[in-house]
Amino acid sequence: MGDESAQRASRWVFEGVTYATRREMCAARRGRYVEYLNAGMNFTQAARAVGVSKRTGKAWRNGRTRATGRNEKPLVDWYRSTVDKPKKISTRYLSQDERMSIADWRHAG
Repeated sequence: MGDESAQRASRWVFEGVTYATRREMCAARRGRYVEYLNAGMNFTQAARAVGVSKRTGKAWRNGRTRATGRNEKPLVDWYRSTVDKPKKISTRYLSQDERMSIADWRHAG
């Protein structure tokens, strides 16, 4: 019996950390998945890095539609985090002010 209890104690391990419940371990995995997405990994790479399937990662991002009609919301709120961040425009492209100046110069001849 002592061996069985030791096995249960180390059952929920993720990245070297032992969790008391499966729920806590899964929450840690989802959190790490979001960190990987924010760091620039694609969906498949992030899912593999945390040890879940690509399909599980998709369910975390997009939620689930159940046949019973009980739909589930996404467990990861990664859409909001990327929408709120303004995208940085490369210096390779002209700014709006530079484009207006060029248009004025062309119009003036």
